[in-house]
Amino acid sequence: TAARWRTRCRELGIGEIHLAFTLAFDSFVPRDIGFDAAIEFPPNNVVARDITAQVKRLDPNFAGRVHDWRSLAAAPPMLPDDAGTLHRGVCTDWDNEARRAGRGRVFMHAAPRR
Repeated sequence: TAARWRTRCRELGIGEIHLAFTLAFDSFVPRDIGFDAAIEFPPNNVVARDITAQVKRLDPNFAGRVHDWRSLAAAPPMLPDDAGTLHRGVCTDWDNEARRAGRGRVFMHAAPRR
């Protein structure tokens, strides 16, 4: 697919393009699939400290996870240094409980000053 896009853009006179993909669920090395870079999509593919057991639950049936946002903000890059260009992502807040009722993933302790 990457080679096809590059060829077509050259044919149309656009020239060389910079191809990047989002690390939403899977993790690939950009050059292995013909891309120039990867873009982080936190909180996916980032390990964050699980604090579910430490949080008072308002709903006793909640089966989701609660994480400490501070550990997410301090997480190292999602790709090794030699994997190619990585455009870092920012996650200022996350709560998908509305979409995944009773099984959401929530991040606590987010603050603009951090």
